[in-house]
Amino acid sequence: FEEAAQFIERNRKEPFFCFVSTPATHTPYQAEPKAMARIQARGVDASEADLKLYSMIENIDDNVGRLLERIDEWGLRDNTIVILATDQGVGFRGAPSPYFDGKRDNHGGAYDEKNRVFCMMRYPPLTQAGVNDGLAGMVDVLPTVLDLCDVPMPSSLDGRSLRPLLAGDRRWDDDRALIVQCPRNRYREEWQNASVKTQQWRLVGGDRLFDAEKDPGQVVNLAHEHPDIVASLSNIYKGFWLSLPPASELLSRHVLGDPRSLETRLNGMDWYRGGSPWHQLHLTRARQNGVWAVEVAREGRYRFELRWFPRESPRAIGAVEASARVGDRYASVSLDEEDPQAVIELELEPGEFDFETAFRLAENDEGGNRSWGAYFVYVSYLGD
Repeated sequence: FEEAAQFIERNRKEPFFCFVSTPATHTPYQAEPKAMARIQARGVDASEADLKLYSMIENIDDNVGRLLERIDEWGLRDNTIVILATDQGVGFRGAPSPYFDGKRDNHGGAYDEKNRVFCMMRYPPLTQAGVNDGLAGMVDVLPTVLDLCDVPMPSSLDGRSLRPLLAGDRRWDDDRALIVQCPRNRYREEWQNASVKTQQWRLVGGDRLFDAEKDPGQVVNLAHEHPDIVASLSNIYKGFWLSLPPASELLSRHVLGDPRSLETRLNGMDWYRGGSPWHQLHLTRARQNGVWAVEVAREGRYRFELRWFPRESPRAIGAVEASARVGDRYASVSLDEEDPQAVIELELEPGEFDFETAFRLAENDEGGNRSWGAYFVYVSYLGD
């Protein structure tokens, strides 16, 4: 948040875009000392884990408040769009659903308690204070920003501008439908963790229909009573599903050697095949490997700096050898177990390739996997 404030201050006389993404309130829960002390002083009775979670929430509140105050101090309040939102409801966040307290048998990520989240917007020339229950989704954020900034809107966008709702309308003029799908893995499947939503109805998994206005906990399946609604919402989903291009066309490749970028930073979360070290504790508890999809922009020699931990935490890798392979180009180097990095250089040609790395333990090391991939790689172009 402090970096964000400094960025805004530097750019406050020009149009700017600032996106602040924080790992809070995701697990692992980590206490923020000042907020924790305040919460305990108020006598909040909760488990240690929940107290840590509450301190993270309160810390976010504190920082958002300070950032808004500085925006006001700089005279930016009336011409700055501020959006505060979260990405998903999947997982327990300290507040069980008031309607449903249990585990869904299937398509659990498609029910409202998992993907209905808060979203607050402030743009004083337009927004009205209060709570709006009009059906909206994150696909509406981009159309809204474009609309408020008077930028022409592409016809290909899935969402719509929230301007009417922000201005005080309670609902849309039409009965819009939203599709929410979170497969929770790398591969999509039809109706997997998917739902089609209207203001009143929720079609979950293609065969479960709920009246969200009368049954917000989505407990009573009305699919057999309203086959016409099931058919209508199913057709909406079918149109969406058939419109998707092949998954192979959606693979995003990391560009190496682009003249506009001095360095490309890769991490294990970007692997498109293999492991998925998404959790902070995976850095110390899991030895995984995977493959990046890369595009080499220009011919020449490239420097690869392989690390288990990021530069900000230069801890020893503990390996005796490191290797890197881009397509059919391969090289390896010996390491001292105390080395925090391995540097490898490769001559590459332009094109699209798979890129993988490996660290190898000493032969007498018997703990866990003997080989795993670099979780962080810094790639730079050295020249032709």
